[in-house]
Parts: sequence; structure tokens; C-alpha cells
Amino acid sequence: MDQHYIDLACDVNGLRMVYKYDALHNTILLVAFLLIVMKVWLFPIDIKWLIVSLLFATLIFCELPYAVGQYLLHTKILAQYTGGKYVEMEKKLQEYAPIFPPWAFLGALLTSGTAGSILYALLNQMIQNTFTDFLK
Repeated sequence: MDQHYIDLACDVNGLRMVYKYDALHNTILLVAFLLIVMKVWLFPIDIKWLIVSLLFATLIFCELPYAVGQYLLHTKILAQYTGGKYVEMEKKLQEYAPIFPPWAFLGALLTSGTAGSILYALLNQMIQNTFTDFLK
């Protein structure tokens, strides 16, 4: 039965990763749309606010739902265990279906597809602005 729970947690974790990647893409498009609308209405936007809003929206719409779902999955599975078996099962769940994804996965999300190119463009613009201000 333990192996069944581990397999189920791994499958749910994989499905949540797909939804998380999709949510990241949608979040970037939402932030970009809102900032373009603000720019069209001639509301000045600083590059720092753009980066902060992108990171904050990613936290709210991608990371938080993923972590809450994983935490509830762990709680539901671990409710059936006590003592040493609880600790053993908790370690296995953290290894195979962590509440927060590993850093390598987060790096892959932020460097590929839409997120990587937008972050590169934003950071490049911010560095250019900093050097321009510094040289003046």
C-alpha cells in the first residue's frame, strides 16, 4: 500500500508540474497584457516595478497553488500513518513529490520558453539603464 501512495503522489506531482508550467506562461502573458494597457494609457512604468510585478504574480498564481496542493496531498497520505512509519513515509514523499519543486526545475522554468526571454529582456534593459545612469 505504501508503494501505491508513493506512485500516486509521483503521478499527481507530475501533473501539477505541467499545470504549473502552463500557469507560468499564462501569468507572464497576463502581466505583459496589463503592463501594455498601462503603457498605452501613458502611465509611466519603471523597469523595477515590471520585474517585481512579474515575480509577485508568478508567486501568487503558480507557486502558491502548487505548494498548497502538494501540502494537502502529503497531509491526506500521512494521516494514515503514525510513529516511525510516519517519518519514513514523510521522507519518501519529500523525496519523490516535494512540496516545493527542486531548484533545477525552477531554473528550467525560468530559462526556457516565454519566461526566460522576457526575464532576459527585462534584466538586460535594467542593466543598460543602470550603466547609462552611472556614466552620466
